[in-house]
Amino acid sequence: MTDLKVRRLRFDFADSVPIVWQPDNPVFSHAVNLASFIAICFEKMIVDAVQEAKPHFADPEVASEANAFIRQEAQHANAHRQHINALIRQYPGLQEVLDTMMASYDHMTKTKSLDYRLAYIADLEATFTPSFKFLLDNERIMFRPGDDRVASLLLWHMVEEVEHRSSALNIYNAVVGKRIHRLRVLPSVIRHLMANLVPAYVNGVNLH
Repeated sequence: MTDLKVRRLRFDFADSVPIVWQPDNPVFSHAVNLASFIAICFEKMIVDAVQEAKPHFADPEVASEANAFIRQEAQHANAHRQHINALIRQYPGLQEVLDTMMASYDHMTKTKSLDYRLAYIADLEATFTPSFKFLLDNERIMFRPGDDRVASLLLWHMVEEVEHRSSALNIYNAVVGKRIHRLRVLPSVIRHLMANLVPAYVNGVNLH
């Protein structure tokens, strides 16, 4: 059985939240905002792909971990939606950014094979632990000067991403198991992020 815990945290975004929530570091503020937009859409794709993969799980331990993994990811998406909804209330044009990113991932779900999507998820999740460890090690500089709500949301999310750091790879190996396929998918993961999601956010902020 998995050791992953599903935690239902709630963050109060009823009041407005600044788009530059970390005034000492505007670039980092926008990077975190972008991550919140992506999280909502990417984690929906994760849930859809893992649900589709369930009939292929032969090992009950993999099935148990997969279930906890997607339940954690669903909680992350819900929390990030609170953050993004607060931004959209102030800047309604940002709804187009969310819609564009969601459409991009929905298109992937409809047009890409399950093998591809599981490889995409495993590849992207593999980047999180080293990246997030750097941020967690430097949270006093990166997060404390900023809005407590956004900082707390990101710190909680990063800790849980480290906690389930092997889940996506375990699922991929159980269903696909081809290391070379996962490596071949990696360049398209980077292209998808850089050609679709990053420009969508940058253009949305510039316009609104």
